[in-house]
Amino acid sequence: MSRKGARRTALFLLYQWDVTGQPLASLYEGEVDEWARTTAEEVAAGATELDRRIEARMTRMLAAGWIDEVQRLRHEYPTADWKRLGHGYPEIAAYLDGRVSLEAACTSTIRQVRQYARRQYTWFRADPRVTWIAAGLEEALGRLRVGMMGAEAS
Repeated sequence: MSRKGARRTALFLLYQWDVTGQPLASLYEGEVDEWARTTAEEVAAGATELDRRIEARMTRMLAAGWIDEVQRLRHEYPTADWKRLGHGYPEIAAYLDGRVSLEAACTSTIRQVRQYARRQYTWFRADPRVTWIAAGLEEALGRLRVGMMGAEAS
């Protein structure tokens, strides 16, 4: 299987896993490319922490005045294309219009961000120029201090 085909397989497995909630192993039919299987399993393994972080960020954004920001932007730019502003802006605008509840807007935004984050992980994992480091600040600073990221960043 080509690398392009393996990427499609990995994305398909992750999509099915995200939509159905079934264990990844139950989604394999026949022989699955090793790279696609490994990629999908690694994304799934880190998904619980990623989901928690995405939900926490949504909560922080709301507490920091995201709804007020969207109201201000709607007033200042009435013809803005909300989809171009990023995940969640169209949903918050729909909430302000009374078309959806705040809970529905948040649920939709979290789902979209989760899907986008998983796609990014799959794309970047396939790029040999990307070096993964732990999410912790100390690990990142340690790598910067010893110059491990110099070549990758250029």
